[in-house]
Amino acid sequence: MKKNIAAKYADALIQLLEGKSRNQGEGVITNFVAAIKKQGQTRLLPSILTATAKKLELARKKKSATVVTAHRVSEELQKKFKTLLGKEFVYLEEDARVLGGVMIKMEDVIIDATVKGSLERFKKF
Repeated sequence: MKKNIAAKYADALIQLLEGKSRNQGEGVITNFVAAIKKQGQTRLLPSILTATAKKLELARKKKSATVVTAHRVSEELQKKFKTLLGKEFVYLEEDARVLGGVMIKMEDVIIDATVKGSLERFKKF
């Protein structure tokens, strides 16, 4: 029951924070915590914050992808990745271990289209 209540408070907090700037968000959180205290629900704060963090992380993962390449990619290619992957945010990482190609990380999925990954898969045959 405690988790259900915490999850509902987490949903409410996320809705209150939506579209707010960092400064506005701080005010929203301060007011939210004050309202929780006023309702005598202070003991739920750790559970509420944990549920909120989990929900925000899940939402972020659904909206984003990480693309790992050997070298910096152009802004044009970054836009193409964004469109191709259907993600709001595409984070780029450079990794010297990537000889060529690209590795894409989305939620719990990794697409390894690197030269190294291809060679490793080829060795298995």
